[in-house]
Amino acid sequence: MQSLESMNKNVLFISDSSITNPILSSQGLPQLNLLSQKGFRIYVLSLETERDITISQQYKTLYQKFGNALILLPLRSRTIFPFAYSIQRFIFRMFFILYCIIKYDIRLIHSRSYVPAVFGLLFQKMLGIKFIFDMRGLLIDESISIGLWKDNSFNVKLMRVLEKYCILNANSIVVVSEQFRQHILNLPYAVDNVLNIAVIPTCAERERFEIGKLNKGEIKERTIFDNKIVFLYSGSLTEWQLANEVVRFFTYCFKKNPKSFFLILTYDEPLKMKTYLINNGISEENFLFIKASFDDVPKYFSFAHIGILLRKQELLNRVSCPIKFGEYLTAGIPVVLTKGIGDTEELLSKYNIGVLISELNETEYINASEKVFQLLEDTEVKVRCKNIARKYFSIETSVQQYYQIYSQLLS
Repeated sequence: MQSLESMNKNVLFISDSSITNPILSSQGLPQLNLLSQKGFRIYVLSLETERDITISQQYKTLYQKFGNALILLPLRSRTIFPFAYSIQRFIFRMFFILYCIIKYDIRLIHSRSYVPAVFGLLFQKMLGIKFIFDMRGLLIDESISIGLWKDNSFNVKLMRVLEKYCILNANSIVVVSEQFRQHILNLPYAVDNVLNIAVIPTCAERERFEIGKLNKGEIKERTIFDNKIVFLYSGSLTEWQLANEVVRFFTYCFKKNPKSFFLILTYDEPLKMKTYLINNGISEENFLFIKASFDDVPKYFSFAHIGILLRKQELLNRVSCPIKFGEYLTAGIPVVLTKGIGDTEELLSKYNIGVLISELNETEYINASEKVFQLLEDTEVKVRCKNIARKYFSIETSVQQYYQIYSQLLS
């Protein structure tokens, strides 16, 4: 195998969103930053709007933080013919990627999600450049689930074909769970093919949560949590997040122990969930909604005793690896979760780092609430959570896996 020092280490990372996207800014860029410190020259091609570039303070902060280690190539979205916007944008990006490949002597394309993978496939066939299909999730099924596309529509049929050829031709595929890997291997067209699939879960920055704990005294609401058992929900309040079921479960915990307090970190409008809490007998003095900044989130996490993560048992959740699961554990917070969420159930059962809910019903909620308070009496549970997070969900672990993939494909 060719040594890393002697190989061409120029990598083009293609994102389908702005670098200000929360997942990309909190996970993707820190990972790429560490990879660049290992000797790779990484060019990050992101899709920005004029607003992202000129107005967003977050964009400027990220540029200052990573600009020296990574070469950021913001591609602004322009519209000449509105009626053909998608086609126009695709063609414009294609030529810009070709320009980057030639100018920067790119030898590997790291495609994050589906459309970037199509570009990877295209230039693999045209120029022989290897590409990584970093799937992240099942984009087509997600789009159907939220009503963006209709099943059996032209968009879905086209994307299914492109998905198939990207999977079959990618030099390496990255998925976020073992369940995801098994799903890919069981696809009819994949059964008889040898696929190079790596499982790299979503990760959390341990240092960020350690700093948050040290600085939790900066939180002005901190006295509210005194002598409380704080249940934490972090994330959006969209329907698939089962906000109502989260409230129902907390209600049983509150009945079991009136010291229970519900902390909800979200940027979504809280009125509906707030009303549901009150209608379930939870007064406003026993819950708090916070729109926490990125830097403040770990500070609020440091007050929590238990995290909540509920999902329906369906394909999208079965292959997933929710970011909040790794973040909860990194902060030393055990988790209440439903069955069928990626590989979380196996970890929870094996290491006793939370409570499992089999069905979304009253009996399960009552049993789970009793187990929660029993678990919180375990003085070692926080340590176990942090150890599992370090082993499975640390950025350092994921970077080592990406390093091996990069090195193998560039040798």
